[in-house]
Amino acid sequence: LLTRLEAGAPPPLKVWYASALSRLGDRGAMKRIADYARSKDLAIAFKATLTLAELSPPGDRKAIAALRAIAAHEAQLNELAPYAGALILTRLAALHDAAARKALYAILDNPDEGARLAAAEGLAKLGDDAGKAVLHEVSANPASPNRLVAAVAQIPLGEYGGLALITQQLGAREPASRRLAARALGDIGEPSSLAALVALTRDPSWTVRIAAAAAVVSIVGLDPQVLAQASVDWTKGALESQDWAVRHAAAGVLADLPEKQAMPLLARAIADPDPKVRIAASRSAGRMKTAEAAAKVMVAVRTEIDPGVKEQQVKALGEIGNPAAHDVLAQLSEEAGRIGVLAAGSLIAVGDVSGKSKLDAAVAAPATELRLAAVEAASAANNPIVVPTLKIGILDHVFEIRFTAAEGLSLFNAEKAAAVPVLTAALGSKDVGIVGRALAALTRLGETIRNHLRTPADMLDSPDPRQRLAAVPFVRALQIAEEVPLLRRLVADPDPEVRRAGVDAIEDVVPHDKDQAIKLYKLAVGDDDPVVLSKASGQLARLLAPPPRLAAAPPPVDDVPPAKVKLAFDDATAAASNARAVLASFEVLARELTTAIATPARDDAMVAHVAELARNLDDGAAKVEAAAVSTEAAARAVSEAAGASPSLAAARLVADATALARTARSAATAAHSTRVDASDKAGKYVKDETRDAQILIAVAETAIASGNFVEAKQKLDQAAKAIRRSGARNSSLDSLYGRLYQQMAARTQDPDAKRKLLEQEVNAYRRLAKTGSGPEVQRANDRLAELADEIKQLEP
Repeated sequence: LLTRLEAGAPPPLKVWYASALSRLGDRGAMKRIADYARSKDLAIAFKATLTLAELSPPGDRKAIAALRAIAAHEAQLNELAPYAGALILTRLAALHDAAARKALYAILDNPDEGARLAAAEGLAKLGDDAGKAVLHEVSANPASPNRLVAAVAQIPLGEYGGLALITQQLGAREPASRRLAARALGDIGEPSSLAALVALTRDPSWTVRIAAAAAVVSIVGLDPQVLAQASVDWTKGALESQDWAVRHAAAGVLADLPEKQAMPLLARAIADPDPKVRIAASRSAGRMKTAEAAAKVMVAVRTEIDPGVKEQQVKALGEIGNPAAHDVLAQLSEEAGRIGVLAAGSLIAVGDVSGKSKLDAAVAAPATELRLAAVEAASAANNPIVVPTLKIGILDHVFEIRFTAAEGLSLFNAEKAAAVPVLTAALGSKDVGIVGRALAALTRLGETIRNHLRTPADMLDSPDPRQRLAAVPFVRALQIAEEVPLLRRLVADPDPEVRRAGVDAIEDVVPHDKDQAIKLYKLAVGDDDPVVLSKASGQLARLLAPPPRLAAAPPPVDDVPPAKVKLAFDDATAAASNARAVLASFEVLARELTTAIATPARDDAMVAHVAELARNLDDGAAKVEAAAVSTEAAARAVSEAAGASPSLAAARLVADATALARTARSAATAAHSTRVDASDKAGKYVKDETRDAQILIAVAETAIASGNFVEAKQKLDQAAKAIRRSGARNSSLDSLYGRLYQQMAARTQDPDAKRKLLEQEVNAYRRLAKTGSGPEVQRANDRLAELADEIKQLEP
């Protein structure tokens, strides 16, 4: 539908359709948007360029070049969008263009208030609070005409100081101000705004009514029960997926769900057939830190056979720290290898320091993997008794062991003099993940990073998502006041993996500033990525109080539509009813044709029947299209009868009629696709079923040679039917059946299945022996003798 609409749309609307198609996965849509960005019409080129930038990944050269090209026309663009330059710079900064963010910072000192505000607003959308002072200044200035815009621009920064001003603007004279205020209240999500927004749903302007209704839905959607259920529903459905990557993502969300609903899902995920999913589930269990989670992991670890999964389960038991896991960990600590060493560390974490002796022995062991396991286990033991073990590890000749030990010492804020040189050396690593962890460890030790240009903000400016992801441990090591502004940038990042890590990091803020954590989670509850959305929704459900219940809004005064509108609506309803009936008949035909072509033809009459069904389906699709056109015309008649300024009751009928027309059009579009697909399949069916038997036999012989036994069997069956219909005989058919069953049996490991295939081979060669002649009969008899022995060996 969108493809058809784009083709026939005027140029300004083509950009919108292409944008939607790109989001739906149309690969050619981005190329068309790039073409629109080169339009001679500056309004179209500007819109297309901004859209191209919005849909492109950071660092995309084509999008950056298009933005720079359109920036050359800034003077003319300001007539279309005031301060267009700041908007272009914001898009460039979102693409991580090196100079764009600095240019926005420079505009913050511009003497023009509008320019300063545009730059500050653009930075706020990127999660950057560098323009916060400008926004405060403008929103607090009673003489400024930009107070509302400034107050709204502060919301992404967690600044709700303009709430009173925004609420006041619900009564502004200009519909645009009322609409902006309503949307802003929906973004803030305060239940105290509901009454005023409900009242605004009766505003004279339909655009304001829609904005108010959307804001009400946004606020009510923050009900903890709604949030929790949405998160649980997605996770539950994702764990049932056939795609391991989807199940892996869902397993990573379990710690964010309400505990009661999370436990059954944890039990399922930790027993998943894919080890990667089981590892993610074990990590989630470690974050849950509950007795129930420990119990699930203890059950799983006893039967786990994958070493990587078992290691993570042992670590999870240590992270949970529940003494109930003591006996299981003590038993595991007796195992040889890494599992035993890691279990010793987790044993310390649950309160039994007897595991330290095993760590001390392992950290001096000849095997590198045991020494590494010792410092890993000590780092996670959550008890300073292991500091001497880590001091030994920091002297190891293997850098990975030295680094892990130094990182562990930073967690205990111990032995700074020994740890800092190792961590500083790690800053030269080519692995950005190592660099991020080293920066985090140095920060925990209170060390100022000198002679390096790496700061968390610099890392987040990188166009490389790996660099931005590596900044997350660094950010999490900062003080809360420094961490929160950077978390806003993380949850606004274009890369979903970075946003997921950013949402996980918000849990650091909860114990220190619950209100700030709520504001950060709110930024992510509208995310396009289901994992980010589920994590934020689940965490918000724990922190928010339920909104107050509202009385139903009073009915509007003009509750009766004009007679002519009602009459036109009745016609539209009748047209839609007819469209549904025509569609139902079409669907019956489509199902009948699908059933028919799913079964090989028994005779020529069956082939003729399929051809007739295909013709009838073509006629049915045409009738569905005609019914859709009729419904659309009836809907337009309702709109025309209502006039340019319809009453609320008339507007509802117009909306209902439009919905009916939209449904009919969608059905016609789907019917067209069904007809094309079914016609192709029916044509192939007729062609296959009427093809010469010798051709089918030749195709089958090629399929057997290539190992495509399914196709070979299908072609031989078709050839057999064609031969039976003609009344002829063909001994080569039985010979090929014999070869097919022989090769299928050779590929089969199951004795019963192999015996059945060999018996089918026997039947084929017996037929050949009766009807064939010459050498092929001798070969058939020789093979029958061999088959008797092979089948006898397979008998129970």
